[in-house]
Amino acid sequence: MIRSLPPFVSGVVVTHLTDADDLVRIVEETGCSVLQIQDSVPVETLVLLREQFSYLFLIKAVHVLDESAVDTAKSFEPYADAVLLDSRTADRIGGTGITHDWSISAKVVEAVSKPVILAGGLRPENLAAAMSVVKPYAVDVHSGVKRDGVRDFDRTRDFVRIAHGF
Repeated sequence: MIRSLPPFVSGVVVTHLTDADDLVRIVEETGCSVLQIQDSVPVETLVLLREQFSYLFLIKAVHVLDESAVDTAKSFEPYADAVLLDSRTADRIGGTGITHDWSISAKVVEAVSKPVILAGGLRPENLAAAMSVVKPYAVDVHSGVKRDGVRDFDRTRDFVRIAHGF
């Protein structure tokens, strides 16, 4: 799918893989230009990816469970091109539909110089409030625009309109 994208459209791979060799392989096999790593990896893995793929835009997810998210985001700042703030549960590291403490996310935005993407339980009904508190560079949505488990056109349109209005 990524190889068939038209010019000036970035192919993004969102992955839960953590092994450096697996991450290298997925970049090589897909030809993606953006890699979003959802799970925990050591900074050495990001360094390796940067050395092997100088063109690759790296987004590192940080799970906002408590105030430690600020330090975690700062630790990845030198190695990632952007930080994505997300929620997690004991068995899911993304796509939970659960919000996290936006005041902590706002502290991350203040603490890091890289773009911060806000995710985690966002939907049209809470997007304006989240953006007003956090002031992220961008927002990310998955389950928040679904209806009965399927991506809903009207909810997606409403979400985009709210995001563009900020």
